[in-house]
Amino acid sequence: MMKKNVLVYCSYLPAKKYGGPLKSIYNLVETTSDEFEYYIISVDHDFQENEKLPGIKDGWNKVGRANVLYINEKDFTYKRILAAMKENSIELVYLCSVYFWKFNFPAVKAARELNIPVLLAPRSDLLPNCVHHKYAKKYVYLNALKIIPIYRGVYYHSTSDEETESILKWMKTDRDHIIQMPNIASCALDIERRRKESGVLRMVYVGRVHPRKNFMYTLEVLKQVKGKVSLDVYGAMEDSEYWKQCEEVIVTLDGDKSVKYCGVISPLEVQQKYYQYDALFFPTLNENYGHVIVEAIISGCVCVISKGTTPWDDYDGNGGFCIDLMDVSGFVEQIEELVKLSNDEYQQLVMKNLDYAESHFDNGVLCNTYKDVFHSLIRCKG
Repeated sequence: MMKKNVLVYCSYLPAKKYGGPLKSIYNLVETTSDEFEYYIISVDHDFQENEKLPGIKDGWNKVGRANVLYINEKDFTYKRILAAMKENSIELVYLCSVYFWKFNFPAVKAARELNIPVLLAPRSDLLPNCVHHKYAKKYVYLNALKIIPIYRGVYYHSTSDEETESILKWMKTDRDHIIQMPNIASCALDIERRRKESGVLRMVYVGRVHPRKNFMYTLEVLKQVKGKVSLDVYGAMEDSEYWKQCEEVIVTLDGDKSVKYCGVISPLEVQQKYYQYDALFFPTLNENYGHVIVEAIISGCVCVISKGTTPWDDYDGNGGFCIDLMDVSGFVEQIEELVKLSNDEYQQLVMKNLDYAESHFDNGVLCNTYKDVFHSLIRCKG
């Protein structure tokens, strides 16, 4: 079978600070490239940076199984995007993010001219906690989209029931133009898990240090925990003022607790880290998928997460714990229970995590679903 050519917009490797969307596209490319040739257009710098990404060159770069063109936002022109589509005989356009109009608007226009179908993944952009952050600006933009038919005829990729409803609320579309399927998960790694020491808990937080990720809540819970607990933090520090407020809490922690900021790591390195820790603590306000949670579960790392803010509420009691954000004492008590566990008791939770992963993250079936959807859209044309 001759491969179909797909153009993707996504900030891509070797960038480190773009989080879940980058990993979603990486997993998609690496698992479905037997039937699709991916051409990714990415910004040429990391998030909140100006310097070009290391090791990239002009023109198309081979990154894993993808072909990647790195350009600056000022060069996201209709003419250039149209040329890229013609040059590579593109048959499907896949966009990530509702808000990145600098690329989306000319890309949709070019695709429409060439009669190429467009699939747009909001990537949590339309979920309540995201919309309410800088609400006034987003409210004006989203309502303008209902008046100006920029996305007329576009299909939407949703990863959950909540995201489907948010698309129907904010975008001028119908259910026939929404395709709901979860993201493709990472695969387990052949790495030995460290032993859990009784009376000690090594926790990890992976994500942006940002109000939307609820990192301050993480610290406030930790402050109330009794027991020897360490928390290593990996992720982009987007808001220096917010981090200063977090540091003011960190210095008040007693001697049994420690918090260490470990910097930003590549999305491809994150999963390896979970084998070094006993638990992921991630009381997020909202995730349309939550790659950090999924990768931790797949790695056998116990997760303590917020209830009702991710698609994984049924994970509670199946190797991990989902607790309502209103129940601070519930988080405190659960972490204290984890501190007490011996390695044998902890390994029982590890096995439950692996069982949950096996039953929920079947990439074989899901990859075929993606392939079927992409082929169907290509056959339908715009």
